[in-house]
Amino acid sequence: MYTTTRVLVAIVLLTTASFGRAQGASVGRDADALPVIRPQQFTVEGLAIEVDGRLDEPVWRTLPVHDEFRIIEPDTLAEPEYETQVQFAYTDRGLYVGVTSFQDPDTLVARISPRDARINRDSVSITIDPTGEGLYGYWFSVNLGGSLTDGTVVPERVFTNQWDGPWFGADAVTDDGWTAEYFLPWSMMAMPESGPDRTIAFYISRRVAHLDKRYAMPALPRTKPQFMSVLRPIALREVTPKPQRTLYPFSAATWDAREGDFESRIGSDIYLRPNSNLQLSATINPDFGTVAQDDPVVNLTAFEVFFRERRPFFLEGQEVFVSTPRAAGNYRGGPPMLLINTRRIGAPPPLPDDDRVDSFSQVDRQRPSDLFGAAKVTGQRGNLRYGVLTAL
Repeated sequence: MYTTTRVLVAIVLLTTASFGRAQGASVGRDADALPVIRPQQFTVEGLAIEVDGRLDEPVWRTLPVHDEFRIIEPDTLAEPEYETQVQFAYTDRGLYVGVTSFQDPDTLVARISPRDARINRDSVSITIDPTGEGLYGYWFSVNLGGSLTDGTVVPERVFTNQWDGPWFGADAVTDDGWTAEYFLPWSMMAMPESGPDRTIAFYISRRVAHLDKRYAMPALPRTKPQFMSVLRPIALREVTPKPQRTLYPFSAATWDAREGDFESRIGSDIYLRPNSNLQLSATINPDFGTVAQDDPVVNLTAFEVFFRERRPFFLEGQEVFVSTPRAAGNYRGGPPMLLINTRRIGAPPPLPDDDRVDSFSQVDRQRPSDLFGAAKVTGQRGNLRYGVLTAL
């Protein structure tokens, strides 16, 4: 039996420049912070809100409504045909967002799709900058029809959907249009250390599919170069993400009827976030059999097909390993510019260049390599973001 062991180590250090408040003047960053309410009676257990897409809980009737939307696609900055109302509330656990989209229900476009699929339909997307300084952010979309899309963004407008976060979102059709409901936990975001007062920033857009238009607040069309540096601020108080510890043990057994082989394994994924600036991830003897399979692709070109990463361990913190600005290609359907393509980790090993290759069956020649273990550290300190990845 021929075996080979490889150790991969990747180290990345990134410095993200803050584009400063002077550049976006009156558009967003220098605007007054939104008055977001933190109901004091729900500071520990969270609000009495079920994220089902229906804004029927009593708390929604007490929250301020924000509707300063403008048309950004096409870039007219005119007042929209339909009204959109946004409401915010937050607790120790996370941020709640409710969006009411007024529209004739007969004109709604709802489509069902897998997660992160980008097709034309009615949707609402929120971008959150947890730093408040335009350093990096996360975006979350609720699409009419029940599907979600999400990802990360770095200055100024480099989006990627390689990240899948543990957040909650739902939609519901109403007599006046449709509504979307979000719960975004603080624990899933990398948030800089702060005192009792904290400022984050946001951007929200609404897609009206039957008009082929997009509304946004603040109005930041793609024809303008600024985005992350001029998002609208939100002032928060006493929001301190708590340390997170997660363990996912598993066992798996496989019977290969063709080869007559039986295999079993026991392993675990481990995630530690001692503070909001540091995350440690590890996997021992992993089994990726539960990961969604890739879509079939018929490639008639001379170029290799890029398959996005789907394994949870490699997805966590992967945005640190994506270069800019051409990484935006993944957001638009093309391959991103990766500092390291993690899909190559676990590829079939090279066979020996001698007579032993004849002893391998066709199945063994195409079988992926076993991954004994891997570890990853990602974090930030001020404008410096860093990542270390090793795999055996």
